[in-house]
Amino acid sequence: MTALRISEIAHGSTEYDATVELRRRWLREPLGLHFTAEELAADARSRHLAAYLADELVGCVVITPID
Repeated sequence: MTALRISEIAHGSTEYDATVELRRRWLREPLGLHFTAEELAADARSRHLAAYLADELVGCVVITPID
């Protein structure tokens, strides 16, 4: 059985781009929503965690601090 691996990823990295595509495809597109440049820039304030199963991206979490 392959273990689920969770990794923190850097905003702007290749891994980050893959999570943006995952979020776009499964969360945004079905609702007719699109990321704006401002939303993606604001993601820099957040922490990004990616979940991998056998080196395949299967999920992600964005944690945004609240003032």
